[in-house]
Amino acid sequence: MNHPKANNPWISQYWLLIIIVLTAPLALYMVVQIMPVGDDFIYFTAPYPKNLHDRLFPFDSWWRPFDALYGHYIEAHQQLFPLLNHIIIYSFHLANTFIVYFLLRQLKNSLTAVNTTTLLFYITPAMLGTVFDTDDINQVACLCFDMLGLIAYLQFTRLYEAKDVSSKQQLYLPLAG
Repeated sequence: MNHPKANNPWISQYWLLIIIVLTAPLALYMVVQIMPVGDDFIYFTAPYPKNLHDRLFPFDSWWRPFDALYGHYIEAHQQLFPLLNHIIIYSFHLANTFIVYFLLRQLKNSLTAVNTTTLLFYITPAMLGTVFDTDDINQVACLCFDMLGLIAYLQFTRLYEAKDVSSKQQLYLPLAG
């Protein structure tokens, strides 16, 4: 009897992503059990009883307007803290994992290399250190948008390579205008 994975090319290609999606609710359930400690309460993504104006504009040496708006929302809905933080962070981590998978597939890597790299990205302690924290929304969101930018760049260059553009000036000049 043949193994069902061998008969279905879709399953043999996406089995790791299927397992990740099926285990995501359990993983999220475990992550939301982690409560904030120590410095998790001083970041802008935690409830704070301060004026939004004080946080929305540059503060000391850094500026995080999204974090300030989010913290202002959480202040008004404190029952959602840290649950909403964990949900947002884990959702971005899942999106990042899928982006890693599809980016590696786009780069024409072998399926074994793609699955191994994606799994390591998903469970590596460096990423989980971010996922298990309540104040790292900006880090996972930044990684997500960086990788989406990389995918857009690859799509753009492949599109113009297919058009047989003879010089880099012709390739990138439309972007400058």
